[in-house]
Amino acid sequence: MKTANIQKDLERALSAPSLNLSYVRVEQGAMDESKQEDCLSPRVDYYTSVGVEPALEPEVLEKAIAEVMPSEWCSHEHDCCGGWYQGRVNVVNRYANMPDSGSYLVTVSWNQNV
Repeated sequence: MKTANIQKDLERALSAPSLNLSYVRVEQGAMDESKQEDCLSPRVDYYTSVGVEPALEPEVLEKAIAEVMPSEWCSHEHDCCGGWYQGRVNVVNRYANMPDSGSYLVTVSWNQNV
C-alpha cells in the first residue's frame, strides 16, 4: 500500500482509451490512518485530486478506477489474517457548484483484518 503505487494505478485507470480523455492529471496524494468507531480494525484513507478533460460524471471515473483497482475482501470466515485490503473508491466533484470543471477528489479506503 504505497502512495506512489496508488497514484500510478489511478493514472493507468484514467488513461483507459474507453474514457477518451485528452488530459489526465493525478496529484500526489496523502494518507490518513484512523480507527473506525464501530470496530477495532484500523483504516487508512488515501486522498488525492484528479483533473481530466473533458469532464465526466464521477460514477464513470469510479467505474474505470474499479476495473484497475477492484475492491478486495478477506476470504476468511472471520477477520483474522491481519492483512490489508482495499475497500471502496469514492470520486466526487471538487467544486459542487461547477460540475463540469473536470476536477475531482478521489478517496481510496484500505482496511486491515484483525
